[in-house]
Amino acid sequence: MAVVVKPRRYSLDFMAMRLLAKIIKLLGGPRKMIELRRVTWLPSLMEAVYVVLLSEVERKTAKEIAATLGLTPQTVQNILRAKPEFALKRLEALMSGELESVDEETRTHMAGALAKLAYEKARIQEAGEETP
Repeated sequence: MAVVVKPRRYSLDFMAMRLLAKIIKLLGGPRKMIELRRVTWLPSLMEAVYVVLLSEVERKTAKEIAATLGLTPQTVQNILRAKPEFALKRLEALMSGELESVDEETRTHMAGALAKLAYEKARIQEAGEETP
């Protein structure tokens, strides 16, 4: 039996780099990340971007994503459950220097929430480009 391989119309790596760039921009750019001592977020952000892309674009399950990326299923679940609206509140507090005053509700997986936010913005932007 022959296996039919269909070509992808997208590159997951290219999409991941675009989303990572959007997140860095949301965080105020590379210099702001250095000033806020958030450069250490980059590995988590990249993992979260791939989790979101594998879930949304390739429709993989949390277990499949965990196996593909070498993460625990719980980490994948935390990323997928993250709430972008809470991350925005926490990000605003971080930027204003009031991170300590963030309420309990905003405790979320920041990398996951930012990756989901960037993905949604990219989808909206692409939809806007397709309509005349």
